Formats: sequence, structure tokens, C-alpha cells
Amino acid sequence: MKTTRPKSITRDAVVIVGFVLATVAPGTAKDPKLTTDAIISRHLDSIGSAEARTAAVSRMSQGKVVFAEIIQHSLRMEGAATLLSQDRKHRCEFQFGNPHYPGEQFVYDGNKAMVAMVDQTSRSQLGNFLFLQEEIMREGLFGGVLSTAWPLLKLQTNPSLKYDGLKKINGQQLYEITYLPRKRSESGELSIRLYFEPETYHHVLTVYRVTTLHGSQTISDPNQTMTIVEERFGDFQAADGLTLPRHWDIRYRVEPQNLAHEYQWDVSLTQIGHNKL
Repeated sequence: MKTTRPKSITRDAVVIVGFVLATVAPGTAKDPKLTTDAIISRHLDSIGSAEARTAAVSRMSQGKVVFAEIIQHSLRMEGAATLLSQDRKHRCEFQFGNPHYPGEQFVYDGNKAMVAMVDQTSRSQLGNFLFLQEEIMREGLFGGVLSTAWPLLKLQTNPSLKYDGLKKINGQQLYEITYLPRKRSESGELSIRLYFEPETYHHVLTVYRVTTLHGSQTISDPNQTMTIVEERFGDFQAADGLTLPRHWDIRYRVEPQNLAHEYQWDVSLTQIGHNKL
């Protein structure tokens, strides 16, 4: 004898299944209660316990760096990368041993940001960008969590932070936080965006943008140029109880297209150690 299921039972079953799925699904991308403080707290937990973070007074990371010109593929050279940090002091060195481009040296000594010349008269384009936008070094943003100066660890510099929601970046959904330093340099209008993975809360991307106007006071001027520096982080691994990226990809590019040029410093770290400085 054929039986039919009451429609009310079917509707109830659909409601129950939907409720269960909503309960077990990750509450990340559509979490209406997500705040800046919540993201930062979970981000810090993704690095390690409070005890492990506090114990890491200093950090030394070493590996290799590959420098390349991206658009024309006209330049490529390999060198050594070293990152040193202690509290808010940090130093980054790239050494290529090339007379035309010996390398880079970016330093914040706790009071002043310094960027080395690549020859007797000039800095590289990345070096000049960091020299003019000195708050990037002063705030400890450059290098992300690879440095003990990473500002989200203690927020000693008292920045203004604003959660801007979930953004699709290079095909990936990421939480975006706008970072505004309390003290600004006077070289252009710098915007800083930090991006975090919803699944892990790892910091995976920082984007800096500066618009330069040429003989005009309006940002709609077709002669304006946009300089964009991106820091991308990946290959997160454990090191002394902390989860840190082993891959650091720095991109420098200028737009619009008729003036476009782009450079990359691709860093692969093979050693990360703590409290050896």
C-alpha cells in the first residue's frame, strides 16, 4: 500500500536541515557581529598563545630573495635576505652583490627610520617609497608578523583601525581593516589596508597606495600616478611555538598603464629563530 508523507512533515524536515546547516557552517564571512577587536584578537591567537608571543623578545629570519622586473621580464637576480627585530626595532637586508644593485637596507632604530642608498646619489624605487612614507617603518608594518615590531601585537603606536568588511582580493575573500597612523608624514596621501584570511585569521596581505598629482590639485587629473606597494605572506609554519609565514612577496608598481612598471622581491625564509640577538 502506497503512503504519502504529510506536507507539514516535509516542510518541518527542510526547516530542521536548514537550521543544522546554518549551525555547523563557518560563521566567518557573514558574521554580522564581527568587529575590528574580534579580528585582531583572533589574528593574535593565530600567531600563538599570549605566553609564546611575549616570550619572543627578538627574532632573526634568514633565507633567499629573488628580485625581478615583472612587465618586461628584463631583470632577475638572486640574493640573501636577513630580517632582525627586537621589540619595536627592526632591520631588513637584501644582498645581491651586484654593482648596479647591491641590495637594500631598511632600518628602524626605535626613533628614526633609515633607508640605505643603492649608489652614491639615490635609493631604489622601493627604498624611496619607504623613505618618503616613513610611518610604514616607524609603525612596524613592513614585514608584517615576521617582525616583533608588528603593531597589532601591542598597538603601542595607537593607530586608528576600521573594519571594512569582507573583500574579494585576487579571487580570495579576505577581511579588510583600514590602518591609519596617528602621526603622518607629509609625502602624499597614503592609504593602508590590512587583509586577513577568514578561515585562519592569518595576516596575508598589506596594500599601501599613494596618489601623486602632476601640476594639478584634483585627483581626477589624467596625469596623476598611483604607486602601490603590496606585501603578501604565505607558507605559514611553526617556529618556537609561533605560526609565522616563510614566504614574503613584495610588489612595487606604478599606474596608469602608460607609465606602468612593476618590481618584485620574492623572499623565501629557511630559518627563523628567537631570542638570539
